Amino acid sequence: MNKIKKVAFGESLSDFTEIEKHKNERVSGNLFVGSAALKIMIQRVVQEGKGKWIGEWPNWITRFGCDPRYGRSSAEGAKWWEWATDSEFRLAQQGVTGLTLRFFIEFLRNSLMGTPNARQFVHRSQFLLALFEADKICDARMVLNSCTLQHLPKQYRDRRTVALLKGAIDQTSMICLKCRDDLYIIEGTHNFRLRMFHRQFPINDFWDLPCDSYQNHDLRISPHKCPVSLVHGYSGSWINKFFNELSEKFHIEWNDVDI
Repeated sequence: MNKIKKVAFGESLSDFTEIEKHKNERVSGNLFVGSAALKIMIQRVVQEGKGKWIGEWPNWITRFGCDPRYGRSSAEGAKWWEWATDSEFRLAQQGVTGLTLRFFIEFLRNSLMGTPNARQFVHRSQFLLALFEADKICDARMVLNSCTLQHLPKQYRDRRTVALLKGAIDQTSMICLKCRDDLYIIEGTHNFRLRMFHRQFPINDFWDLPCDSYQNHDLRISPHKCPVSLVHGYSGSWINKFFNELSEKFHIEWNDVDI
């Protein structure tokens, strides 16, 4: 455990793999090796990172324990996270959500690279990261086309993180965001419009009972039926429109988002 206390903040060591191997061994009482490692790591994120994850550490959250996004009411969740306060537990969830978001941004970069829409990438990625840094994103799930899903690394193939997109006529993939103030966002690669919903996501149980696959038409809501549907322009003016719509249609003010 001293290795985690002394390693540079955000960096990982070969010793982390050894900790992972022994994570099910007890340290004291009900505390396991993996739990003890997570406790030290999260306390350092609070103290040194001011609540922000950096570097390699988010990758070790599920490797030292289990995915905190499933909650801790189950025996598995309690095993690894019983020690955490509500704020510490939410911080762990945020770390895993951030991984999903950044992974999708790479998909976005690759899908736009070499296309006339490549200039959109900077604005679209900055927008998503700004929402995350302002702690507006509570959860994130990717819904990927079959070709992309086949090449997805094994560690991301969890239904809480990713699902298959069926019935898509192109290679578009999507990310669905559950945000604060009961706001939901569906963002996609290529020319996919950004869609916003308030209080109700278009697919029932999408967040509480995740499925392995979803139909394209269930997420690609027609602009005429969608509360807010925004086209990504080259200039990034759609970002201002996002916040205007957020305020005017949903009466939500996110003035602390810095883009």
